[in-house]
Amino acid sequence: MLENYKVLVCEDDPKIQVLADQILTKIGKFNTTIVNNGEQLLTTYNDTYDVVILDIRLPDISGVELLKKIIARNSKAIVIMMTAFSTENLVIECLRSGAYNYIKKPFDINYLISSVKEACELSQQMRDSNLSTVTASTIETFKKSSIILEIEDKINKLADKKLSILLTGESGTGKEYFAKLIAERRGHLGDKYIDVNCPAIPETLFESELFGHVKGAFTGATEDKPGKFTLAHNGTLFLDEIADLDSTAQSKLLRVLQEREVIPVGATKNIPVEFQLISATSKDLKVLMTNDVFRPDLYYRICDIEIVIPSLREHLEDIPELVSNIIDEYCKENNIKPRSFSEDAIDCLKSYNWPGNIRELKSAIRRILILHDEEIISSETILEDLKKHFISVEVSEPNIVRDDLRSNGAIDTSEKSLDIKDAEKDLIIAALDRCNYNLSSTAKELGFGRSTLYRKIKKYNIKT
Repeated sequence: MLENYKVLVCEDDPKIQVLADQILTKIGKFNTTIVNNGEQLLTTYNDTYDVVILDIRLPDISGVELLKKIIARNSKAIVIMMTAFSTENLVIECLRSGAYNYIKKPFDINYLISSVKEACELSQQMRDSNLSTVTASTIETFKKSSIILEIEDKINKLADKKLSILLTGESGTGKEYFAKLIAERRGHLGDKYIDVNCPAIPETLFESELFGHVKGAFTGATEDKPGKFTLAHNGTLFLDEIADLDSTAQSKLLRVLQEREVIPVGATKNIPVEFQLISATSKDLKVLMTNDVFRPDLYYRICDIEIVIPSLREHLEDIPELVSNIIDEYCKENNIKPRSFSEDAIDCLKSYNWPGNIRELKSAIRRILILHDEEIISSETILEDLKKHFISVEVSEPNIVRDDLRSNGAIDTSEKSLDIKDAEKDLIIAALDRCNYNLSSTAKELGFGRSTLYRKIKKYNIKT
């Protein structure tokens, strides 16, 4: 029954609130709660909600920032973004931040209801099978990927060095995985590996969480609690999304890195700490320093060595192995017979630019395995899924255009509306022209299989 599904909507426009309530509660029969702003949402939200629907523009916080806070609090959260302003950059930012779907206002009633229903069903299935849409990839997921070989070599050289390492790269590229890999090489996994998701810690609790506290230090402090710094002693401390720390937190972190000691809240004695620091960020710290948002002296403390984690679109050739490992991982978790993807389906995955990177790929593969019963997943299933979950409702085809090919001048990227169908056709024609209409060369350049290219030529009625 749909009324068993809980949906939380954050929208500040009273007219849209009434419309959402009519569509979701009265027509869709969902158990719907509507709040006005980000503060109310963060107070109301808990993991019993199946789906969260966020407006991009809110009075007290941007919808994207609110999305990040929800995902930081609950990596299994399914969040649908909605806006009257749809641009390619905005869609990509939402995907990279962990959004499940993106819907443009005004709503198509049937589309909204079906999207929310499917998202709720997926949420329930994820609870039943204990899956997560956006958890960091395990070491097994990467074990055969070629990109890891180059980075692993660098990690192996750093393993026995006392250096602060900064991992940079887009959201969803697997920075947490590489942090664990570094810790593993140092023998610091298990109790000797402490990770901190910086955006998930409220400003008021930062000192208590990182430094710890003694009994009676404040209301509710009923016993001594060691902080993350102390727990990481003689091990590895991983600070994820360190750029999200405010100026006060940055100052306190800097002092610990300089003095190598902490004073728990309510205590009077210093506690010595010694740990290997790994930090990660998807933001450009140099730009933040220029804008006086991030402290330069802290930057130099956390970045003896920088390791740049590439986006998935920079190593699309690894997708077949990544998909195979994600499927194996899923099937082992659920004790089910392994399934496979057709060659055309793999070609389709390789031709999409994956703005959400490996996190988005893993989410998509697991969702497809949950929602579809095919023994061999087809390209049609992939296309349908990408269209339904990651592209504006107005778009008739999913965006499977690779960024590096879009930037070669074949497509006018000044227009940010997502007219993907025409863009893909133009891309194929431009590639055919560059390759003198040699189909094998064209397919190779586009990252398609020959059969996929033939099908697209016929689909778009391109003369060869």
